[in-house]
Amino acid sequence: MKKHTSFIKSLTIFIVGILISFSSFAGYDVYQVDTKSCSINWVGAKITGSSHSGTISVKSGMLYVIEGKIGGGDIVLDMTSLETTDMDASGNAKLTKHLKNEDFFSVDKFPEAKLEITASTEVLNNLDTDPNFEFTAKLTIKGITQEIKFGAIVSLDGKTITATAEIVFDRTKFDIKYGSGSFFDDLGDKVIIDDIKLKVNLTATLP
Repeated sequence: MKKHTSFIKSLTIFIVGILISFSSFAGYDVYQVDTKSCSINWVGAKITGSSHSGTISVKSGMLYVIEGKIGGGDIVLDMTSLETTDMDASGNAKLTKHLKNEDFFSVDKFPEAKLEITASTEVLNNLDTDPNFEFTAKLTIKGITQEIKFGAIVSLDGKTITATAEIVFDRTKFDIKYGSGSFFDDLGDKVIIDDIKLKVNLTATLP
């Protein structure tokens, strides 16, 4: 019994030591994304120049700050929340339904998308409206993951991070080929541009 107790005590000390070492090695602060204050606006366009826009909600997220800079992060998008907002109620509902089906995002099968920030680089900017960081990230849509890069304007004020970014991704790399001139001929003015823009406004706080 004495040996058993001694073993448990030694094992506990060992595990605690590992956790402390890991925490010190990691050396980052975890900021929780405020999903209620976040906004993501999407824009898709046709070759004719006409476009549609709408919103997507953030389901959850964390940003990892190392030495005052965002070094990583995970942001989950709720694809079931996808909405079209630039037409009347009937038009919005019709396009939203189409975007959620298998021609586009297959929301029933893939209810979430994910952005995983893997690296960041601080950049010099001439204006406050220019990005001051460039991020490398893995974007997962419909279960397909692709690496992307994007610029962002980031401000870290005490326990609060605010960030704005414009993310552009090629939808065809995520098996969204409907109306794409890259895959279908004779579409004429019905061609939908492959690139989709996401305009992101995000706030995260340190608990």
